[in-house]
Amino acid sequence: MPSIVPEMGLPHNFSEAIGSTSFLKFDMFQLANVGCLARHVNYHVQILVTSMVPVMVCGLLVVVGFFVKKLRGVCKTVVLVISYAVLPSVSTTVFGAFPCDELDTGESFLIADYSINCNSASYSTFAAFAGLMLVVYPLGIPLMYSWLLVQKKEKIKKEVRVREADEDLIGMEFLFDNYRPECWYFEIVVTVLRLMMTGVLGLIEPGSATQLSCGMMMAIAGMLVSSWYMPYLEKRDNVLSTLSYVQIFFVMLCALVLKSQEFAEGVDKEGLGVVLIIVNAFLLIITVVTVVVNFFGQMDEDYESDNSKLSGTLMNMFKKKTASSWTTRKKKEEGEGEKGGGMIELGDVFVERSSSFVVDSNPLARTPDLGLEGFQKFTDEKSGREYYVNEKNGETLWDTEIEGRLKIEGRLTDEGEANG
Repeated sequence: MPSIVPEMGLPHNFSEAIGSTSFLKFDMFQLANVGCLARHVNYHVQILVTSMVPVMVCGLLVVVGFFVKKLRGVCKTVVLVISYAVLPSVSTTVFGAFPCDELDTGESFLIADYSINCNSASYSTFAAFAGLMLVVYPLGIPLMYSWLLVQKKEKIKKEVRVREADEDLIGMEFLFDNYRPECWYFEIVVTVLRLMMTGVLGLIEPGSATQLSCGMMMAIAGMLVSSWYMPYLEKRDNVLSTLSYVQIFFVMLCALVLKSQEFAEGVDKEGLGVVLIIVNAFLLIITVVTVVVNFFGQMDEDYESDNSKLSGTLMNMFKKKTASSWTTRKKKEEGEGEKGGGMIELGDVFVERSSSFVVDSNPLARTPDLGLEGFQKFTDEKSGREYYVNEKNGETLWDTEIEGRLKIEGRLTDEGEANG
């Protein structure tokens, strides 16, 4: 923010807190502090390296994809990801090549680097180069995204599950994956708003109240667009998007208040800085908590899905095994039935008869009839017939079979009386 709006007059503690997050930007010069390693590395060199390195890498990937068809899809995806990652930082750097600060002596210097005189030939040369890079980055990349989205518009507008399974959209999912199908174009809106606040804002009377007022209006526009369209699939993403614009608006408002009262006494800048840090930290904490909760929630869903698939597989295996065992047993029983020695299992009673059965009095508390050890007596509710079930092996006997069974075992006399 201070690089976009110079002389903002933010509290020192808040400026230091913002500076500690510079590692989140893809700015190799700020990360490595190249200016301390070489005396002749100025802002012009930074513009040259920052803007040309991504161009050369993407150009190399395009050449590789052109000659190696197997890697064409991968190269296309990597090019899109690189362009998306470097667009904000490179655009901010390129826009910084223009604003100058005119001193009381009449001399004018580049705000981003006071070692560069705006009246020098090098300034004019790199201003022209920066103009070319404006066509490549802030203008060219959003146009490329627009062309890709319009080309695949009908497929992107389908239901989320359908478009996620579409192989023709692989490699460009990050342009629409977070948005509702009817808001397929919204990444372009977000990109334009982001470029307005990180680039165009830096050209509007740097360090003035006008610049801060324009920044506040841009933040309000972002809030209205985000809250009106609610473009994201997840409600929490819509909330975070709106809160981010609220945060920017609040920072701009505080800077405007401090600027209008910079000569007034009794302004507690450090206290205001603490408030700004809390506001920004609050949004960051919400974002981190949301990501963590979403991550573990997704893990639980995947776990339940895997368990459901495993349970379904085991159930199918059990059904196949049961059906196979049932078929084998039926064939065996049919073979024994032809020989006259077939028996009916309890399972046969359940499958072959639709009627239910009731327990006769309390079979566990009485002695089975006819001296059948281990058998319990039951009565069929529909037919009134009695049958016996062996507790140990599940064997089932109907009343018509009992006499023959006991005769075979020698436990029934010719008069039909059971031996003890």
